[in-house]
Amino acid sequence: MPEGDDRRRALVARIAAKAAAAPHVARDHADRASQFLPFAALTGYEEALRERERQSPREPPG
Repeated sequence: MPEGDDRRRALVARIAAKAAAAPHVARDHADRASQFLPFAALTGYEEALRERERQSPREPPG
């Protein structure tokens, strides 16, 4: 098992060195938001629900 521990330590050391060499640079807000556009497939869904609620007769409480 020591061989696995050595490999793990070497991997962690490489990752740490890479992270230290290239610091994180924050992306522009609009640029970050664009990555989520594929999830906006239901654009207009909430408006459609509100319109349907508005048009549907409400049942009396009770």
